[in-house]
Amino acid sequence: MTPFSVIFGSIFFYLTVWLVSPVEVKYSPSVEAILLLLIGQLSLIIGWMSCRIFVPPSARPVKVELTDSYLRSLRAAFKILLLLAVLSVFFKFVDKVLVRDVLSYGSAAERRYSLESTSIFGILAGPFYALCLSLPAFVTVLNLKGLSKLFVIILFFVPAVEILFIGSRGIVLVTLFILFFYTRFVFKVKMLSVALLSAVGITLFYVSGMILLNRLEAHGISPLYSAFHSNYAFTLVPSSFGEKLAEDGGIFSVFYFVVINFAQYYLHGALEFSFLFDNFEQYDHKFGIYTFSVIAKFFGVSVGPDFLESASPRSGIYTTILGPLWVDFGFFAFLFLALWGRAMTVCYYKFCSGNIEYLPLYAYMSAVVFFAPVVNLIQSALGVYILVSFFTTIFLVKIFKRRFRPIPNE
Repeated sequence: MTPFSVIFGSIFFYLTVWLVSPVEVKYSPSVEAILLLLIGQLSLIIGWMSCRIFVPPSARPVKVELTDSYLRSLRAAFKILLLLAVLSVFFKFVDKVLVRDVLSYGSAAERRYSLESTSIFGILAGPFYALCLSLPAFVTVLNLKGLSKLFVIILFFVPAVEILFIGSRGIVLVTLFILFFYTRFVFKVKMLSVALLSAVGITLFYVSGMILLNRLEAHGISPLYSAFHSNYAFTLVPSSFGEKLAEDGGIFSVFYFVVINFAQYYLHGALEFSFLFDNFEQYDHKFGIYTFSVIAKFFGVSVGPDFLESASPRSGIYTTILGPLWVDFGFFAFLFLALWGRAMTVCYYKFCSGNIEYLPLYAYMSAVVFFAPVVNLIQSALGVYILVSFFTTIFLVKIFKRRFRPIPNE
């Protein structure tokens, strides 16, 4: 997928979901907020176009030959990345299973509550846990087969399975999107990839819907009551047609509920951004602490519930990609989006030139853009950790490229 198809595919899919979903608007967005959202999308397009008009020398598509020295660089980097990923999964296992004993809790809500604090093992797992998502990029070029290939694929799905286990699903969207890129560019599945990922996506969202139902049942809440009183329902509720489907759907009631829940989940962000913008006068900009809270915590800045409540009118909901950036930077958010669109295009050129190490980062940056009308994936779903892991992938390959660079004959 090119940057062009990602940006415009995102807009097309979002509008399509709006047209076919059995929901209706409860909070009418302001004209100003809609205009800002459109400018945000335009900023991404400007970033993409700027790179097409002026391609920096470092990003010009010069074909990289798959030489023996390059393969040695990839192989050496892969071994370190694999080791870091396995260690991170091990620390995550110790943190969740041995220290917190999450398997002893009967519901996802209880498991989520047990994870509110952290341990030293959770801290050790954090920085490179997302390397699990970058490893499949090396499968074909390093000719991994058999158990090695299977092990890498299993590691790839570990973060998504873990997050589903605690009743969330943000990282699932990212995993599926990156998987689409890998099936297309690494495993060369081509046409079947669309059908395969569609089936996997529908299955996972149905599973996530069932997990949500279990969470509701654990609290004695009916699905339809949740659809009208959840955080999403502040701006978006089922239409009368959707309500009737959920009530009288018989054996398909669960399916209809999952569809309604998905529609609310996917569409409410734009309306929530309008509410944020319309009521932001009493709040101050946070200059990056809100979007990049993980980095802020690393430097000792307190980013707890009190901070989140002081940052925006409503916490715990999606406000598109623009919401957190607006909280942090105001109108400078559009500059950030333009730079993101440009950087994504540079990664695309690098990957198309044969630099396979850029594929994970390009796939992730594309995921951020594709889901821009929904959520800021940089702020959520392991966003900063994924960026750290994928930049580490590129950095290690660059180091080994220099180490294994052929010495010219004198």
